[in-house]
Amino acid sequence: MNFRLFIENFEYSASDVNKTLEKIPKSHQKLVADFKIEFEPYNTLKNDSKHIGFYDEDKKLIKISAPWNYSREYALLHEIGHLVWNKLPNEKIDIWLKLTKDKKNKKENQVELFCQFYANKYAKNKLEKYKNKNLINFLEKI
Repeated sequence: MNFRLFIENFEYSASDVNKTLEKIPKSHQKLVADFKIEFEPYNTLKNDSKHIGFYDEDKKLIKISAPWNYSREYALLHEIGHLVWNKLPNEKIDIWLKLTKDKKNKKENQVELFCQFYANKYAKNKLEKYKNKNLINFLEKI
């Protein structure tokens, strides 16, 4: 098998996903317990050139592509971050918005910023861009 076919046909096992889920708080694990997680072999999601991950709470589905710039683990954690954000009480959201008021930019809204920091907190391979002691402390308390 050539390298391209290997990459395109590589599938993550349930144990790979479970190793990642074991890193996050039990309450967050429960949010995805009944979700189906699918991996795609493309740089972006099939038929969606703008996204590397997708979640649908109604269908209990998370899809992750094989992005060039992020690990699949990172992309999965980012999507789980969306589910966590959706369950945050308003007072926690208000605290996050206050903590990140100086980080607003045109490329990322505050939900996406939360998901990036969430992914970075639990991912094996962290990105320097998403290291901030105050924001990590916040994530440890939710």
